[in-house]
Amino acid sequence: MAATIQSLLEEISGVEDPVEELQSLKTALLSIPLSTLRDFVSGQRFDVIFSLLNSNEREQVDLCVDILERILLALSPLHLVHNYRGKLQEGLSHPNDTVKILALTQIGRVVEHPEAVTEIVNNHDILRAVILCIGEEKIAVAKQAIESLSKISHSKPGLDKLFQTDLLEVMKEVMARSDVIRYRIYERAHFLAAQRADRRRCLNQGHFN
Repeated sequence: MAATIQSLLEEISGVEDPVEELQSLKTALLSIPLSTLRDFVSGQRFDVIFSLLNSNEREQVDLCVDILERILLALSPLHLVHNYRGKLQEGLSHPNDTVKILALTQIGRVVEHPEAVTEIVNNHDILRAVILCIGEEKIAVAKQAIESLSKISHSKPGLDKLFQTDLLEVMKEVMARSDVIRYRIYERAHFLAAQRADRRRCLNQGHFN
């Protein structure tokens, strides 16, 4: 089966309209248990699939999301963040909501790992992009962004990072878009602030007023 997947990847990279090959690859990936798939995908690069996300063809993008969801789920959080951190960041600003949700979901997996979380906490651009996703019109994107931020806040370094002045400014800019978005962030700010002893520094000083 590994040979089949490799062959399909080569075919996909060489055709103009890869929808049929993508469907075959999706079927092949879903037929393999994650524990078995992990050994294969850990030694492969899937840049061709990521590149095919840059398309206006909805069916192609949806198939790539399904494929990447399976592949990335098979990877350990450490391997994922070390090898695909840049791709996840790109996904956060993708015009397709399903790609954003995929990236946010995988970031949520990474920040639950005690070692991998630092790779996200120390990446200002990714944190900023996650905050911006709270302001997305699609509620499913906003909810996933909030969930990822909640997981980031479970560690003290993550919580501290979210309350840095520059990220607070990003939150306030997003809040200014509408009352609905303002409520989403205000609710999250109260939740985060409740987790730290210096709650008044975050709320009483007017950061979210």
